[in-house]
Amino acid sequence: MDVETFADTECIRASGISVDEDLMDGLDEYIRIMDRPGIKNTLFTVGDLAPRIADRLRAFLANGHKLAMHSHTHIAPMDEPVE
Repeated sequence: MDVETFADTECIRASGISVDEDLMDGLDEYIRIMDRPGIKNTLFTVGDLAPRIADRLRAFLANGHKLAMHSHTHIAPMDEPVE
């Protein structure tokens, strides 16, 4: 599962829209739903988000889930292809 916030995306940052960084309530509920039948997940997180939600990630890891790096940060795609 990807773990990121809307504020992590370049298009939102560039728009100037103010986004509450803690729009991650769904993550906790998702983990609770998966934990009921014992399903374990790999959580692909954006690297610069991980320190901000470190306590939550540690709790998920302690419960048997795995953590992987999705990228360090989101950047806008390039306008022209790389040759």
